[in-house]
Amino acid sequence: MSKPAFRWKGFETKVARRVLILFLFCAGLPVLTFAVLGYVQVRSELTDQSWQRLSVASETVAMSLIERLLLLEADLSRGGLDREEGAPLVLGDGGLWLSRNQVSASSLEAGVGDGLPVDLNPSQASALERGATILRSGRAPNELVMLRSAPRKGVIWWGTINPGYLESVAQILPDQTALCVRTTRRLLVGCEEPAPNEMTRAMPRSMTSDQITWTGSDGARLGVQRELFLASEFSTDSWRILVSEPRSAGMAAIQSFTRTLALVVILSVLLVALASDVQLNRMLGPVARLKEGTERVAQGDLASRVQVATGDEFEELADSFNDMVGRIGGLLEALDQLNIGTIRALASAIDAKSHWTSGHSERVTQLSVELGRELGLDAGELEVIERGAILHDVGKIAVPLAVLDKPGPLDDQEWQAMRAHTLHGVKIVEPITQYAPLLPIIEQHHERWDGTGYPHGLNREEIDFKARIVAVADTFDAMTSDRPYREGLPIEKALSIIETERGIGFDPRVVDAFLRIHASGIATPDVTPLNAHLNEDVALKREVRRMA
Repeated sequence: MSKPAFRWKGFETKVARRVLILFLFCAGLPVLTFAVLGYVQVRSELTDQSWQRLSVASETVAMSLIERLLLLEADLSRGGLDREEGAPLVLGDGGLWLSRNQVSASSLEAGVGDGLPVDLNPSQASALERGATILRSGRAPNELVMLRSAPRKGVIWWGTINPGYLESVAQILPDQTALCVRTTRRLLVGCEEPAPNEMTRAMPRSMTSDQITWTGSDGARLGVQRELFLASEFSTDSWRILVSEPRSAGMAAIQSFTRTLALVVILSVLLVALASDVQLNRMLGPVARLKEGTERVAQGDLASRVQVATGDEFEELADSFNDMVGRIGGLLEALDQLNIGTIRALASAIDAKSHWTSGHSERVTQLSVELGRELGLDAGELEVIERGAILHDVGKIAVPLAVLDKPGPLDDQEWQAMRAHTLHGVKIVEPITQYAPLLPIIEQHHERWDGTGYPHGLNREEIDFKARIVAVADTFDAMTSDRPYREGLPIEKALSIIETERGIGFDPRVVDAFLRIHASGIATPDVTPLNAHLNEDVALKREVRRMA
């Protein structure tokens, strides 16, 4: 399976996760902060623009209404004169009806004389007599009447304003913009969009602020109200103008800004993530190699070295690590040599206790290692065999010299003392925890395949495999070494006895391996034995069983 082209390092280790979070926090926080501040600022600017746009629109509506009222005032004067003189009524684009007859060329009807359609208070009547134009709500709903004194005394001209004429003011407003114009008591223009009476309810009773907000049928709305003062010109109460639009109308631009902002934030986070991944690769690569190196060292591989070529502190750390491992390896090697030397010195001291067994442990060790190698044991197992074979007779320190060097057969008490050397050896070595793998060899190298050995009478696979290997090597060296009461057996004789004991006293596999290495010349002792004692072994066919 091919390796992926891209590996995200940000979640592989705890360190990587912490570094990635730190990168994203340090880089992402400013980006998000600026994004939020930018969004708030743009939204605020757009809202201010909406207020400004509505304010301008309300002012435009107010000026347009004033202009139209002034035109209507002129139409009223001209229409009244024309009616009195009997001339044709020509009012242009006027929005008045004079009297009750519709004039085809105009929207004005004139009423002359008594029977006014509105009620006037004394101040308005006085102003009317002085020639002022009066604007009053009629008696009918949404009826608006304009009055003016005629030049002929006692005559008042009046006209009803066409509502459509004033409502056409809304045509100058942008789309989605609604208009409502009302007096203190009546609606005049619009006020039915976006829903009937909605804008009317939104208008406060007093002009505490020109900006108002409310939630309508189409969502949040912004509105600007303006008061149109008509007292000086038309002796009437002020009109209230409200121009409004949905909040979303002014926020249309922010949608594009939000998309762009979101894209910028996402790209920024991705760039930060990619940059952090590159940096994490540079950081975690050396860290991973150092970790692998420490794991190899923990497993005992002191020859391995960590290769880091980053040109920074990681490379210095790797160099220090390699130097430390080299020093540890040297110290452990020296300690191991000291350990081996101590073991060999102890074995030599055991062999030196009786001059008949001089060199016995070394020869048994050499032959056991060759047997283990022939049987396919690995380096660690061969090391255990080597050290176990050297110390296999360490328990003989507790056996009296008179028993070890006795020229004749051992009596029962002496035989029991000789047999006990395996258990004495275990007691001597057991306190050293590092030598625990050696204990089965020391304790079981006199056990037999058929279960007639000592100290526990184990048989077949119950006997430790390494102890079975040492047993063959130990017996062969004992048989070919001189004893106080006899000379060592010829090699061919010893081989014959070993082969005869195949599957009886010894593991058949070990015997077969032994015969193979003998055929190659390895099993022939390199050190000429001085003397050895046979009483430590179980006699093979009565003779071998007495061999130690």
